[in-house]
Amino acid sequence: MSIGELCNREVVVAERSLSVTEMARLMRQYHVGDVVVDKAGWLLGIVTLDDLMEPLAEEIGEMARLVSTERHRETITRRQAA
Repeated sequence: MSIGELCNREVVVAERSLSVTEMARLMRQYHVGDVVVDKAGWLLGIVTLDDLMEPLAEEIGEMARLVSTERHRETITRRQAA
């Protein structure tokens, strides 16, 4: 099997204004591990799935902290109401 048979010939292009989450969704939608970033037809770079891992992990951690805080507040409110 050659590399040509493995590669995805459709190049996915995104604008630099996309958020990390939007970029991850785009990669998932097109089943790719990297996206070309451009602005007005100029190549700015390539973002890979590996590039997104740390920022996504930070976002997930922040969401987990928020959920934990809200659960704690809800528990306290229920105890006070009882």
